[in-house]
Formats: sequence, structure tokens, C-alpha cells
Amino acid sequence: MELIAKWAWVLLLIGCVSLVGSASVWWVTGTMDGTATYWAIAGAVALLGYAVFDRDRVGETVSSRSFIYGSGSWLMVVLAGVIAGAAYKVSNDHDKTWDLTTEGSYTLSDHSISIASGIEEPVEILAFYRKGSPDRDNFARLLGRFQEHTDKLTVSYHDPLSSPRMAAEHEVTSDHGTVILSTADGRKKRLEGDITESELTARIILLLSRVEHRICWTIGHGEPDPDDEYSEAGLGQLVLGLEALNYQVTKSLVLTEGVDAACEVLIIASPDSDWQPVEREALAKYVANGGQVVVLIDPFESDELAGELERYGVAVGADLVWDENFENMMAGLDDPSVIVLRRRNFMPHAITSSMGAVVVMSLARSVGPLPDVEGIAVESLLETGFSAWAETNPNGETVEPNPGEKLGDVPLMVVAEIMDPSVLDVPGVMGEAGGRMVVIGDSEFASNALINVGNNKDLLLNTIAWLTKEEAQIGERPSDVDVLEISMPGQALVCLISVIFVPGSTALFGALVLFRRRWL
Repeated sequence: MELIAKWAWVLLLIGCVSLVGSASVWWVTGTMDGTATYWAIAGAVALLGYAVFDRDRVGETVSSRSFIYGSGSWLMVVLAGVIAGAAYKVSNDHDKTWDLTTEGSYTLSDHSISIASGIEEPVEILAFYRKGSPDRDNFARLLGRFQEHTDKLTVSYHDPLSSPRMAAEHEVTSDHGTVILSTADGRKKRLEGDITESELTARIILLLSRVEHRICWTIGHGEPDPDDEYSEAGLGQLVLGLEALNYQVTKSLVLTEGVDAACEVLIIASPDSDWQPVEREALAKYVANGGQVVVLIDPFESDELAGELERYGVAVGADLVWDENFENMMAGLDDPSVIVLRRRNFMPHAITSSMGAVVVMSLARSVGPLPDVEGIAVESLLETGFSAWAETNPNGETVEPNPGEKLGDVPLMVVAEIMDPSVLDVPGVMGEAGGRMVVIGDSEFASNALINVGNNKDLLLNTIAWLTKEEAQIGERPSDVDVLEISMPGQALVCLISVIFVPGSTALFGALVLFRRRWL
């Protein structure tokens, strides 16, 4: 028995090693299943065996003065360890993150949440990244935010160097990451490089959408080129946004072709010359038969077309909206014709209800509903604040409100629904209800220079989605803001502060306290 007690310390060593191993596995994997559990049981049995076989020494240790006086400290240490372990376990089992950035950089936009929540079929994602790549970690975090709203997205990660045959099969050649989304019936979409939330959302829409909407863009009246993606005045960025959402944009010469009934939405964007009577009648026939139209009409242009819109219950003013209140101007731009519209300026409607940022209008004219139009329901969607007015002579010596000019709450955007097509007075009406028309008194807000400011793009894409009855695509889209990156000197400074300065200061303070107590 004495021999067993002499070698009982081996059981103590085995028990401690087993418990440390179990704790290490639990810390790494976050679970006590399998190996971690077996090691914990073995450690507990070994410690119990040591206490039994060397009970005399254990008894002497427990009854000693040093143990009694130090037992309080030991209990505090053990209690702190238990609390820390329990807190880790709870946080790991109930993981929840909060986005404290002012831009919402780590929160999905309402639009992305709507798309993710609406996924109805499984989507398999193959992600090809180098092991340890920061791009892989960034994509995993981004995808994780989507997976919080759907269980239809499954992902597997592959290193192109470790799986060259698989990489070759999927034509992966980039070192910066390639992501392939696919469905069970073989549809696929591909992403490469630094993947943003808006890009991933757009690819999911393209992958799952089985309907391609045709958007017709009128030409022949001096409209900005829809293919111009680079000049400030071009509208190409808007077209790219439409195409990313599975809209097919085609040019339409109404004078010779009329308006194709296959066009789901007709866009009339900033014509600087008037439509001919035959074109205006083609437009009326299209709307009367259920067509959907978006009109962007700038101040003091296309006067006859502006007057024609009264046929649809829309009053387009011969004016320029002016607001000298600095709170409604863009920062650093002292121009009263550039107006910042906030949430309070959006009227309740499906198009605007999800928008929480600003819309910036530049050189806009008033566009409002005509009163008491029979057979047509017209409502305003955007209105200025009380300090704006509709200036009819912006080139005069003094620009100020004059009698007869609309002052305060100037409407800038309306939607007209044709309830009775007969009021348009066109032959060949085929349905009992007509189409819808959205008129906005500005086109520059949709230009390449301003399309990505605030909710400018959302306003138009939501309008198209509403007209094509794609309600799931209505929402405030993600803003691909820059992520804070720390440079190498910055990393060195962070390391110096967190690893050396803070712990060093704590140790120095402790040493000073100890020195004072013992030698002063």
C-alpha cells in the first residue's frame, strides 16, 4: 500500500494532463463531444484515484495552514474560471453580433434581406480561396449574414492549390477568389475578386429569376445615351443596375417603330426635343392597354410632351425648383437648385417606404397631380420642404418667390394609375384597366455623377420593380462602403499598444505596489 501511495503522483499527473487536454479541445472546437468528453472523464477518474491512494498526503495538505489561508484565493480563481467558461459556452451557443458602425457596414440592407428570405430552392456555393486568405474570411462573414435569413444557401470551400483538378473543372484561374453559385437544375452564376453585398445579391437574383423583363428605352429625341457608363451626364450606370437585376434594356425608336406591346416598362429619359403627334398617340395607346411608363423630364425642355402629360393627370410646371435653405443643400455646394430630400419628404408608397437615406435632385421642375381627374388616380411621391418654391424665372436679376409661384411642399414625383382607359380617348383599348405612369421632374439625379448618391438608385430601381410587380426587389440597397484597413505602421502601433504598452503598464503598476508594501 505504501508503494502505491509512493507512485500515486503519476495519477495526479495523468489527471491534470487529461483535464488540460479536454479543456484545449473544448476551447478549439467549442464542443465537449467525443475526445474532449473522454479526456475529461479520464482526468476526473485519475484525480479521484490519486485522492484515494495518497489520502494521507492529501489530508495533510488540506489541513495545513497555508492551504487554509490560501483556500479563499483558490476558490476565487476556480470560480472565475467557471464563470469565464460558462460565459464562453453561452456566447458560443447563442452567437449574436451587433453592427455599431454608422454606415451599417456589417448589416445586410433591407433589399438583401428580402432577397435572402425569399429564396425558395437550394443554392450550392463553391468558394475557391487560398487557405488563410483574408478574402476567404471576408466572404465567409458576408455569406454568414445571408445565411441568418435563409437555410437554402450551402457552401463548401476549396483551395485551388490543394484541389487543382476541381479548380480546372470549374475554370478557376484567379488567385483572388472565385465563387460559383448553382441550382439543382444546372443554372450557374459566377463571382470573382473582392465580392460585395450588392454583387452577391445581384447574382442570387439572376440565378433564381426565371423571368427576364424587357425594358424599352426611347431614343431619337436627344436623350442621354443609355450605353454611356463613364461621362457624368450619361445614364449607363442606371442601365447596368437594371441589367444586374435581370432586366433586358433595349433601345426603342418610337417614331418609326411605335411602342412594342412586349415592353414591360417604357423609359422616357430627358428628351430635349418634343415628341411628334404620332408618337404621343402611340404612347397613349400603350398606356391605355396596360403599359408601364417612367418619364424623367427636365426643366424648360419638351414643352409639348410636358403638356401632353396632363392627359394622364400629371401637371408639369414650367419652372425650376429652388431652395435657399442651407439645410437642404449638399455640403460644400452653394447651389439652391440642388436639393437634398430626406425621409420626411417621401410620401407613403411601396416605392419609397423602404428608403431611409436621401435623394438628391439637381435642376428639377415641379411635377404634381392635377385635381379631380376622372378615371385616373394620381398621387405625389416626393415633395420638397416648406422653404422651397417653383421659380418660373431663374435667370432673372433676383430669384425670389413671386405671386403665382408654388411655395412650399413642391411636388417632384407622381404616380398615375389609369383606372378607366377610355379617358385617354384612344381606339383599340383591349382591357378594362389601363397602365401606370411615374413622372419625375429631373433626370440628373439618375446620371452617372449622382446615381450612387443616397437613395437615388433605389428610387429608380424600386420604381421599375414596382411597375414590373417584382415586390421582392423593392428595398434600400446596400452601399458598398469602404472598410477600414490598418496599414503596416498602423498594425505595428496597435501591436505595440495592445501587446507591450498595456500589459507592461499593468506589470509596472503591480511592481510599484509590491515595492511600496515591502520596502517603504
